[in-house]
Amino acid sequence: AWLQARVWVPAVLVLAAFLPGVLGALLGSGDHCLLHGGHHHHLCVLHLPHASSSTLAWLLPLGLVLPALALLLVCARRVLRERRLTGALVGLGRRSELGRGVLVLDQDVPLAVTVGWRRPVILLSTGLIGRISSSTLEVVLAHERAHVLRADTRLALIDRLAASLMPASVAIPLLEKISLAREQACDAAAAESAGGPLAVA
Repeated sequence: AWLQARVWVPAVLVLAAFLPGVLGALLGSGDHCLLHGGHHHHLCVLHLPHASSSTLAWLLPLGLVLPALALLLVCARRVLRERRLTGALVGLGRRSELGRGVLVLDQDVPLAVTVGWRRPVILLSTGLIGRISSSTLEVVLAHERAHVLRADTRLALIDRLAASLMPASVAIPLLEKISLAREQACDAAAAESAGGPLAVA
């Protein structure tokens, strides 16, 4: 939202400035001020905003709110489906000697991922552990633990819900940039505790 602030902040301010006058012109009773000399379509600094009792004055905001809620519900449904999938993966994982909150999956596909919103868990596959050295494994674990400490899974959820309200042409590149920034931040954290930037690279 902050990265796109130069677009939506001016739009919101302009809309807030014009909406009372537009409603007053359309409805005859939605202007900000009706108290000195009839209708005048501007923001009044002397009197409180006038609330319109017209049905249309409620329908116009609902026309914006309801589609936004629908988009959020679609995104939430997709996120909950993914949560069930990650829950199944966690259920298949077994405890390891790699530390608390680290589970191992018996899968040949190399995998290292942090999942879970409330209590994040690091999932590593046997296919990954068997292919890399102990020093590389230390770097991988440091990277994933940085995700846990930063609460990245929860932040990514908030990002997705916010992005669902944006056009795909804006949301997809924005989410990619945010995801890349998180990965770089976790790489930097891993470099501090696991051998430096060269080891991480």
